[in-house]
Amino acid sequence: TLRSAEPFGQTSFYRLVFDLPNPNYYIPLRVCEPVNLCCINENSQAVSTELYPLEQTRGSISFLVEPLAETSSSPIERSSSVGGGGGEEEEQEDFNTAWQDEQREVFTRFVVDEMEIGDEVALKPSGASRLEYRGQAPVVDEMVYVAVGTGVAPILDQVQSVLDDNDSSVASTVVWINESAHDFDRIASVFERECNQ
Repeated sequence: TLRSAEPFGQTSFYRLVFDLPNPNYYIPLRVCEPVNLCCINENSQAVSTELYPLEQTRGSISFLVEPLAETSSSPIERSSSVGGGGGEEEEQEDFNTAWQDEQREVFTRFVVDEMEIGDEVALKPSGASRLEYRGQAPVVDEMVYVAVGTGVAPILDQVQSVLDDNDSSVASTVVWINESAHDFDRIASVFERECNQ
């Protein structure tokens, strides 16, 4: 059930907090695994997306989202209007990314603008693990992460997993890019809390 959907400090982001059915429940997620969320809108249509958790505690889970302003065209229309010189495979990947972005926009606007506290969503682990290292040599020195906007959420999860490994000597550097300086507002404290544990 939706506990809160509130602006995240002075940023353009919203923090969505959902309570699980039991205060002892915990969603078993792998490192950087997103969660599929789905709800039914006022037109009885399914609205769904895939989001990375910002924080998870027993009995609750939260996400960081950025509702985008209404535009005259959807991300899919915008992506198809940007001519690319890529082949068919690249165009399909662009379309899939644009479709996922559109689903995220629709879901986020619905939750922030129309859902009420206590409304329910269905959620489950996606079953997909992201940010897998496929290099030839093991990482023994440093990992550098580059994140844009709400893409910082899975990075927090990845950094925390490295910090939790007592045998790891790997240092982590995070480069986080935003359009506005205000978007760094409150999440800096989340970084500090995670990194000082």
